[in-house]
Amino acid sequence: MNPSDLIEKFALKKAHGAESLRISWLQALAALPDLPRGVLERVVVALPSPGATRQLALFLSREPDEAAALEGFLSDIDESGESLNDWLAAFEVFADHLRGTAHRPSLTDAAGYLHCCEEAIDSGSRYETFPMAVQTMLETYGYEGNS
Repeated sequence: MNPSDLIEKFALKKAHGAESLRISWLQALAALPDLPRGVLERVVVALPSPGATRQLALFLSREPDEAAALEGFLSDIDESGESLNDWLAAFEVFADHLRGTAHRPSLTDAAGYLHCCEEAIDSGSRYETFPMAVQTMLETYGYEGNS
């Protein structure tokens, strides 16, 4: 299956029959870099929204090797105590918080911040969800990374 057919298949599945949502997913998925099929499938299944998909594509575009950065991100997630779905939801919180600011982190930079938030959870801090921990950390401590 060629990449555009695969993207169409994913967009149809993610849209659950809503044509406007299918179009939004198509546009967002088309923004992702060329990735190995297995990596693409794994990520697309867990992406929470077209907006998060566009943000992921943007953060990946700041990497020297996009596929390697995403594979490293997935490897880090595999070693963590949180699920891929939770990581991508936490990433969406992080990306939304930085939208409109001067910060321009790469996916690797974002992963570093998310790891710190995960460590706060592991150290006994009480948050209902990983994304909530990220939101609280951003509100409390901000982000001092790349601008």
